[in-house]
Amino acid sequence: MKKIYIALFSAALILSSCVEQMEEVESTQFAGIWAVVDEYDMASKYYVFDKGYFIEYKSDKSYYIHEDIIWGVLSSPDNYGTRYKYSVEDGILHYSNYFNDVQVPLMRKGNELMMGDKKCCLIKEVSKSYYSEIILSESNKTQFLDDDKSIEWDFQIVNPLYEYELEVVQAPQWCSDVSVEDGKICFKVESGVETRTGNFVLYYPTAGERVVEVKRGDVDILVEDTLASFQHTSGYGRFDFVVKNARKGVSPIAYTSAGWIKSLRVNNNSILFNVERNGERDPRSAEITLSYDDIIVEFEVTQSSYNDYGFWIGEWTLKGMNGLEQKIRITERVNRSSYYMTGYGGLSDEFAAVLVWNWGNYQWELKNQIIGYRDLGDGNVGEVWMYGGGGSGFKAPEKDASICFCMRGTGTVHRLISPIASVDFISLAQVCNGEWSELSSSDYPTFPITITWAGD
Repeated sequence: MKKIYIALFSAALILSSCVEQMEEVESTQFAGIWAVVDEYDMASKYYVFDKGYFIEYKSDKSYYIHEDIIWGVLSSPDNYGTRYKYSVEDGILHYSNYFNDVQVPLMRKGNELMMGDKKCCLIKEVSKSYYSEIILSESNKTQFLDDDKSIEWDFQIVNPLYEYELEVVQAPQWCSDVSVEDGKICFKVESGVETRTGNFVLYYPTAGERVVEVKRGDVDILVEDTLASFQHTSGYGRFDFVVKNARKGVSPIAYTSAGWIKSLRVNNNSILFNVERNGERDPRSAEITLSYDDIIVEFEVTQSSYNDYGFWIGEWTLKGMNGLEQKIRITERVNRSSYYMTGYGGLSDEFAAVLVWNWGNYQWELKNQIIGYRDLGDGNVGEVWMYGGGGSGFKAPEKDASICFCMRGTGTVHRLISPIASVDFISLAQVCNGEWSELSSSDYPTFPITITWAGD
């Protein structure tokens, strides 16, 4: 963190308690951070008076100063300050800049300070938020078809300063005649059959930049699945896709940098490929990229390894004694130590359980644990738990208590077994403000559970 950034935030916290005490001593009554403001209350230079030292800072951009707050400080400025020993006598600042003795008249009135002919404002707070905001109408069109030639966007500035105007500092090359007037951004879209994408960058000094993504054309690639997992043996893979509003004379292209993905080709609406046997100790992954015009879709291919840890990487089906099934995905967390398990109960990948790998027994273990959080509204956040459920009625789970073990079988079918008689299935629950509730209690496979490969 750069010094000016630290100084701005630190001083803002202590000024309110310290400044009044310092007023009694002339040499310290200027303590704090002072921003040199121009006629528009913008500042890029700052003076800091701190414990007998006078420090001059310069930032690479100008910030808006209002009500003793510096607005829109999103990151630390890049420049360090120059530090001088100083004194104040009879309203005159004295310091040496290594070449000359400098004398500058000081006159303070409230939160304003005149340093010679420079007007400075006391900084009491630093805000990452901008003072103003660029608001674009939700009806503004950002995806243009062939008949969209002239475009108008509506916008407004929250907390405007009338000396400033909105600027379009960047526009795609295929957009021309860009103008801003009376709350509208106007431009023309060049005709063409190719799909094009780009960004408009809007700028308002006290609101920063606003980036708007735009697209010309209605071509798109539709896919249902972008993940494929393989065991360590060689295999055949396929991804299906559909090109929406395909262009005449344009063909999809598939490519990858992975040498173990072979015979990669596009056949009609499918990507076809082979994977070589993985004889290494570790699982591996790679991407297949499908491009059509300017549209790119990436597919992920993972392959487990022959060893016992890497064997479990991929997609699996759990089937209980009651005939119910669940699909899960196991990915590497810490090599030869733990995994992530996702997909249980139909939950998204943000809800991940940790599986602990036991090298000595060649098995993994699932324990009671928090797997994620849910926003329940009104400021309430619920913990989502995975735990060992049973038919004896719901009890709040004990964290880290064992649910089940899984050991590799001799064939293609493996087994999950719970060591606890009262645990009948892997369940899900939610707790908020001390109130527990089961997410479901009837659609989970029951122990003993078989686990079989569900990938490609």
